[in-house]
Amino acid sequence: MAKAGASRAAVGFAQRFEGIAYLDALDRDVARPVAIAHVFFPYRANENSAWFLVNGMPELIDVDDRRYLAVDALERAPGYRALLRRYPEPTLWPGPRGPTGPRPVSRSHGGERFTIGYRLRDLCHACAVVGHVRFAFDFDRSGKFLGTRLVSITPVH
Repeated sequence: MAKAGASRAAVGFAQRFEGIAYLDALDRDVARPVAIAHVFFPYRANENSAWFLVNGMPELIDVDDRRYLAVDALERAPGYRALLRRYPEPTLWPGPRGPTGPRPVSRSHGGERFTIGYRLRDLCHACAVVGHVRFAFDFDRSGKFLGTRLVSITPVH
């Protein structure tokens, strides 16, 4: 990779993932501690593109790792409960993870927020999209991860 012109960060990222993922691009604003890493998983059957929030604390957050998502807030939300009446087993899936990632927004108390979109499907990966969900990933001024918040649930009609 280095011989082909990849940066030291890109080579290190590929080594960290033992070659199953590659750093495609890094959206980095030097004034902000956290950046968006555009990652490619060539061997996945679906969702080959992914986003990671990097350089904060922790230094790497996969935005599609459910451990970081406020799923409990989603399940308590009135919009989600309304969807349950129509679709008894909605499942959460990544939204589009293209080459343009979310831009951080400054939080009123300092730090930054990345808002990431997801899809709710009627059970399976190939099933109909029944809604869209957005979670906010919040960081303090130093880049310490503060947690996620449910931003919105939008049903598809």
